[in-house]
Amino acid sequence: MDATAKNTYGDLRAYANGEMKTFLADVEELLEKVGDSADAEVGRLRVRLTDTLADVRRTVEHSTDGLRERARAAADLADGYVRDRPWTAIGVVAALALIVGVSASAVARR
Repeated sequence: MDATAKNTYGDLRAYANGEMKTFLADVEELLEKVGDSADAEVGRLRVRLTDTLADVRRTVEHSTDGLRERARAAADLADGYVRDRPWTAIGVVAALALIVGVSASAVARR
């Protein structure tokens, strides 16, 4: 992953965390005010809560789209590598299978 992608991921993650914290704070504040439902503040909190929830949903959708694109790119790279070096790929898979098998066997003996 290049530096730009890492920075973008970090920024997106920080933004999502901030939005989630704001959402939770708004929910807690709304819960405190629910006891006095005639309060005009409850109406304002509901509007803020609705706006924050919409922002969180947009962030999650954007994040999901980005993850899907990165997964597709990784799959394309892996496909290209396997097509260019099939025997190397077979060797790597065989080695991993051996390691997993030996590890599972050791755990099963305990």
